[in-house]
Amino acid sequence: MSDYPAKPILIVDDEPHILTGFSGELKFNGITNILACANGAKVMGILEKTPVSMIFLDLIMPGIPGQELLEEIHQKHPDIPVVVVTASDEVNIAVHCMKCGARDFLTKPLEPGRLASVCRNTLEYREMNNEIN
Repeated sequence: MSDYPAKPILIVDDEPHILTGFSGELKFNGITNILACANGAKVMGILEKTPVSMIFLDLIMPGIPGQELLEEIHQKHPDIPVVVVTASDEVNIAVHCMKCGARDFLTKPLEPGRLASVCRNTLEYREMNNEIN
């Protein structure tokens, strides 16, 4: 049995329990190819070496701010969908993230099943977009 999707999902969050919880939910829902990263400063290095299907990105992390990282990802890897997952529910932050290239914006805590649902929808969107282009 092979991992799904073929290219891993990258989860970026500085809180280990979030990485474990998100990975567990995705695996429970059949999404088994997952990379977890607790340090935003390592993300661009990962993306240079490893093609990924999509990214779940926290905004509030030590070191490089998530919004800055989102902009850099979108600039250097515009084909990778990024879903922002953060504790902040401020509308202006959500709007800014969408303008900077985020595919979606989710606020913690997430409803059960929401992460897997958004993941599947994003993967389907990317697959259809690849077929068109």
